[in-house]
Amino acid sequence: MGSIILGATGGIVSIIFLGWCYTQFTSKPEDFPFWFMLPAIGFNLFFLNFRPILARYILPRREVYFDRLNQTVSFTWSVDNAQKNEHGHATFPFSEIEAFYAKANHSQGHGVTHAMYVAHKDYSNHAGAFSEIRVKDNPQNPNYCRYTWERVVRFMDLSKPLVDSPEIEPFRHLDPVTRDFDKQNNRPEKYWRLMSYKQMQQIEEQLDNDIYRFNFDGAITNPKRWANEEITKPWEKWPIDESLNQPDTTPYWKRLTKTLLRQIAVGV
Repeated sequence: MGSIILGATGGIVSIIFLGWCYTQFTSKPEDFPFWFMLPAIGFNLFFLNFRPILARYILPRREVYFDRLNQTVSFTWSVDNAQKNEHGHATFPFSEIEAFYAKANHSQGHGVTHAMYVAHKDYSNHAGAFSEIRVKDNPQNPNYCRYTWERVVRFMDLSKPLVDSPEIEPFRHLDPVTRDFDKQNNRPEKYWRLMSYKQMQQIEEQLDNDIYRFNFDGAITNPKRWANEEITKPWEKWPIDESLNQPDTTPYWKRLTKTLLRQIAVGV
């Protein structure tokens, strides 16, 4: 968010400054300082287009990944007294990893934010087996930290099929339990991929509201009263709304121009 705010601020300041310059250099257009916009434009284009390339292919990657098949958790950096997997990464059984969240900082409006962390239960003997796990952009509510870890635990549960979500759909057939479940329940092969982005946004907003208000403590102490039943067949709960699946008739050049102007102005 910091880079986006910085880029947007640079774009706004450039527009204000150039507006002032226009009143000063109307009689001498050749002296108009167009160069003043170059730093903001250059920063926004670099942040949007080249920074992800640097992060993915050039800069060293620090990642934690969970292996459902082998029931392990791996760290891509050095960890004391750790076994190495076939990729040379420090690896531990999933049962040895725990998660927690903590108050991270206070915003200017005195709002508390939360961060989620995973660590080895015996960290004193495995220094380095610790990492922050990113949650949603709005971590004022600790429910998002709890939900993120719940998704991890659910992903690692071999007694159940994979959670039915858009990012997992193309790979469901690779997991035997999930493949059998989909076959037995006649799951549409491309359910999420045939759904409109607008409908996906509506579903995401509904789920976000549920997560924000969910009583996690109550569900732990009294699951019969507070726990929700898992949605295992989303194609039945949310049939594809064909009325939202109409193609965008806006000319391509207009959509491209809008995207380029947004990138140049705020880097988004």
